[in-house]
Amino acid sequence: MDEAFSKLETEIPPLCSGCKGILRPAVVFFGEPLDPRILRSAYEEAENCDFIFAVGSSLVVFPAADIPLKAKQRGATLVIINKESTPLDHLADYVMNDEAGKVLPQIVQSLKES
Repeated sequence: MDEAFSKLETEIPPLCSGCKGILRPAVVFFGEPLDPRILRSAYEEAENCDFIFAVGSSLVVFPAADIPLKAKQRGATLVIINKESTPLDHLADYVMNDEAGKVLPQIVQSLKES
C-alpha cells in the first residue's frame, strides 16, 4: 500500500512495478459487479450462520445489503456497526452508530476478557 500511495503522486492509476497491472485495494467499487461465486458463498454462509456483523455499510446497495437480511430471517443475531443509521437498524439485535475502527477493537478486547 505504501508503494501505491507514493505512486499516486505521479501515476493515476498507479501501476505495479513488476507486472504493470493496476494497483488497487481488494474491494468492489460502486458500479463494479460482484464475483458471482463470492456472492453465492456469502448467501450460503448467511443462511447457515448464527451471528452476523454488518460493518461500515449503509446497507442500501444490493445485492450485498441483502446478505445480513437473509441471515436475520434465518434466525441469526444481527449486529450493525455504522456511523449512520441504516434501513435494517430496526431489525438488528444490536446497533452501534460509531466508527468501525473504534468499535471493533473494543469488541475484540471485551471478548478476550470474557
